Amino acid sequence: MAINIDPELKEYIIEQHLRYGRTLVSLADEYGYSRSIIGRWCKKFQQEAAADAEKAASLAAMEENLLLRKQVAELEKEVDFLKKAAAFFAKESK
Repeated sequence: MAINIDPELKEYIIEQHLRYGRTLVSLADEYGYSRSIIGRWCKKFQQEAAADAEKAASLAAMEENLLLRKQVAELEKEVDFLKKAAAFFAKESK
């Protein structure tokens, strides 16, 4: 059973998962396709990237973007913690 989907929408959904780290569940809920279908699209894109230089570059950029987003989120948590610690110790020193 073939699913008719706009190729641009399919590409967008794949990008949302691989570049931005959206979960398959959230994408399935939002777009009405099953998690397994979306997972297969992503896996197929990754397999095709192994043979296609353009897709490989795109996949590498997506993976790097996702990694950097995770690092930024972690650093933001650390900054928030340090701000709270600085405020706590500033109160204590008065």
